Amino acid sequence: MAIRMSGLTSGLDTEAIVSAMLMNYRAKTDKLKKSQTKLDWTRDAWSDVNKQVNALYSKISNLRYSSAYNVMKSTISDSTKATVSASSGAVLGTQSLKITQTAKAAYLTGGKLDSKTTGKTTMKELAGGSVKDGKITINKANGEAVNINVKDDMTVDEFVNELKTNGLTASYDSANQRIFVSAKESGENNSFTLTASNSQGLNALKGLGLYVGTQTDDEGNVIKDQTYKTYEAYAAYNTVSADDIKASLQSIRKAQKEKTDVENQLKTLNNQKSYLESVKALDDAEGTAAQKEQLRNLLDAKYVKKNDDGSYTAYEKMEEVKEDGVTKLKYTRLDGTEEYLPDKLTDSVDDAIKDYAKSIGYITEKDGEEDTSKLDEFKKNYQAVKDFVKTSDWSSELDEGDKAEKIAAIEAEIALKETALNEANATLESADNKKLIDTFGIGDIQLLTDDDLTALVADYKSKAQVGAEYISGSVNGGTYPSASRVEAQDASIILNGVEYTSDTNNFSINGLTITALGTTGDDELSITTTTDTQGLYDKVKDILTDYNDLINNLMKQYNAESAKGYEPLSDDEKEAMSDKEIEKWEAKVKGALLRHDSKLNSVINLFTSSMSKAYDVTLKDGSTSKWSLGSLGIHTLGFLNSATNENYAYHIDGDEDDEKTAGSKDKLKAMITEDPDAVVDFLKQLSSGLYKELDKSMKSSSVSSAYTIYNDKQMDKEYKDYTTQIKEWEKRIAAKEEAYFKQFSAMEAALAKMQSSASSITGMMGGN
Repeated sequence: MAIRMSGLTSGLDTEAIVSAMLMNYRAKTDKLKKSQTKLDWTRDAWSDVNKQVNALYSKISNLRYSSAYNVMKSTISDSTKATVSASSGAVLGTQSLKITQTAKAAYLTGGKLDSKTTGKTTMKELAGGSVKDGKITINKANGEAVNINVKDDMTVDEFVNELKTNGLTASYDSANQRIFVSAKESGENNSFTLTASNSQGLNALKGLGLYVGTQTDDEGNVIKDQTYKTYEAYAAYNTVSADDIKASLQSIRKAQKEKTDVENQLKTLNNQKSYLESVKALDDAEGTAAQKEQLRNLLDAKYVKKNDDGSYTAYEKMEEVKEDGVTKLKYTRLDGTEEYLPDKLTDSVDDAIKDYAKSIGYITEKDGEEDTSKLDEFKKNYQAVKDFVKTSDWSSELDEGDKAEKIAAIEAEIALKETALNEANATLESADNKKLIDTFGIGDIQLLTDDDLTALVADYKSKAQVGAEYISGSVNGGTYPSASRVEAQDASIILNGVEYTSDTNNFSINGLTITALGTTGDDELSITTTTDTQGLYDKVKDILTDYNDLINNLMKQYNAESAKGYEPLSDDEKEAMSDKEIEKWEAKVKGALLRHDSKLNSVINLFTSSMSKAYDVTLKDGSTSKWSLGSLGIHTLGFLNSATNENYAYHIDGDEDDEKTAGSKDKLKAMITEDPDAVVDFLKQLSSGLYKELDKSMKSSSVSSAYTIYNDKQMDKEYKDYTTQIKEWEKRIAAKEEAYFKQFSAMEAALAKMQSSASSITGMMGGN
C-alpha cells in the first residue's frame, strides 16, 4: 500500500474525507458480502436437512421388502445346548432337536520338547542327527498334499512358519515347550495330517514332537485315525514295483494330456456355437440397428445419466480430480470424450436398460406384470457375443454361410470330442489309477518327462517304505516326545427325525438358524416358533421415531421465530461487539434461515401426504381391505393437542412409552397378533410409496444434484455470482480511492505552489 502524506499544506484530514466519499461504495460491498454469507449459511442449513432426509430415505429403502420384517421368533428348551433364531420363512409350532455331535477342528498337540529348546533350535539338534533332505507332508482332506523340505539348519520357528504359510494355524509355546498345530476351520473337510515322506522326514517329525504313533483300544486293536489311514495307504504300495507305478503314472499322464486337449477343443467349439446362436438371435431381435446400438452402450457402461429428455448418456468410468484446489468428478464417455459433473451419477445401468427397453418394446406389460423375457434374452445373447469376440480367436469366417448349418456341424463335432473326453476320464477314474492319485495327491503331471516320473516314483516308494514301517510298528521304539491328536469332525443334529451335518456348529434349515453348543445324548430339545409380535411392534415404533424426528425438525425450522432486522455482521460491526454478542446475533440469523421457505414447505407436504395415504392390503382370509396408519391405531394428535411443531408426528395408541396415548387401546399390537402378514403388507406399501416420492423429488436436475431435495446447484451458482460481484465492487472502490487521492494530491501541490508564490511576493515587498 502506498504511503500518503495527506493534508500537509491544506491541513485537511484527507484519509477521513476519502473514506467518507467511498462510504456508499463500501456499503454496497458489505451488503453483497452479507448476502453471500447468508446464502452460505442457508446452504449449510439445507445440507443438514438433506442429510436427515437421506438417512430416512436409506432406511425405508429396505423397508420395501419382506426381509426387513422378521415377524417370527423361536425359543429352545435348553439354551445351554443350542441357540436358535427364526426368519420370516420359519414354520409356526414346535419342533424336536437332538445334537449328536458338535463340530471340531483337527488339532495336534506336540510332545514336550527338551527344556533348552527355543525357536532358534535347529532340526539337526532336535533329531539328534542329520535330517538332510527330509520331507514332511501336509495331507489335507481335500486331497491336496504339500511337502515341506527339511534341512539340518532349519529352525523350529522356520518350520512353524512353513506350516502357517501352507494354511494351518501353528505356534511354538516356549513356556510349555510344545508345538501346537490346528486347522483354521472346523469340520472333516478341513482336516489335515502331518506324515513323513522319507526316513529323514520321520526323524524330523519325531524330533519336533509331532509324531503320532499307532494307538490301540482296550482290546488291543489298532485305532485307525487319520494319520494311521494315511500311512496305511502309503504302505499298500511298498510291495508294488517301481516299474508298475511308473507305468500307471504314464497312463495317468497320457489321459491328463488328452483330457486337457479335448477340453480346450470343446471350449472353442462351444464358444463358436454360443456365438453363432447369439448372433442369430440378435439378428432376429426386435428394434432398429440404432436402438440396439444404444442398448449395447448401456450394457457396456458402468455409469449412466438420465437426461432431461428421457434419453441416457453412458459413461465408461468416473474419477475424482483436483483443479485449482477444487475436487471435481470427471466422467469419461464410451467414445473417450470427457465431461465434468458436480455429483455422482445415480441411475443404475439396470434401471436405465429397463426404462430404455420399455420405450422400444423389449419389456411389455400383461395383467399389471412386466414381461422381461425378451430383454433378458437380448442381454444374454449380447454378452455372449461380446465375451466370445473378446476372449477367443475370433474369425469372421464364422459369420459366412448359413448359421443354422454351421451350428449343426459344430454340434456333431462336439459329440465326438465328448466321447474322447469320456474315455480320458474313464482312464483317470479306473480303480488302480484313482487309488494312486488319491494316495499320493497326484496333481497335473502331463508335462513331466519320463525322467521326471522316475524321480516321482522314487519319492512315492520312499513314502511307501515309511508307511510300511509305521504300520508294522517298527518305528514305535526309542525315546521321543509323542504328539496327541484330536480328530476333526462335523457337527450333526437331528431335527424332526432328519439328520443334518455341517462343518461348523451353525445350521440354516427352513427359516431356522440353529447353533449347536453341546450334545444332548438321548434327550430331545423343543424348538417353539411363534409370531414375534413385540419385534414387529418395535420395528413400527423405530420407523415412526425416525420419521417423527425428521418431520418435527422440518416444522421447527419452517416455523422458526422471525429474525427480521437481523443480517450477518460486517467486519466493522463485529469490531464493536463482544464474542458472545456476535455468537448470539448470528444464532438468531441462522435459526430463521428456512422460516416459511416454500421449498421446505413442499418437502413437508411430500412427507405428510405420503404418510396419510391408504393402501389395499390382503388379509389372511384372502380378502382385501384399504388401510391407512389410522387403521393400525397410529395417528397424529392434531394441532390443538400436539406440542409446538409436533402436529405432524405420529403416535401409537396404547404405546406405554408415550404419555399422550398410553391409556388408549393398543390396536396395533392386536392387529399384529391377529394378522402379521397383513401388517407387513401395509408397511411395505407405505414405505414404497414414501420411497418413490422421495426418489422422484431427489432426482438430478439443472438446479439440484441427485439425492438432494434443495436447489444446491442454483445456490452454488449464486454464491459464485456474489464472489464475482464483490471482486468487481472492490476493484471499483480501489480505483475510486486512487482517483480521489490523486485529486487531493494535486490540490495539495497547487496550494503549496500558491503558498510559495505568496511568500516570494511578500519577500519582494519587504514583508517579514
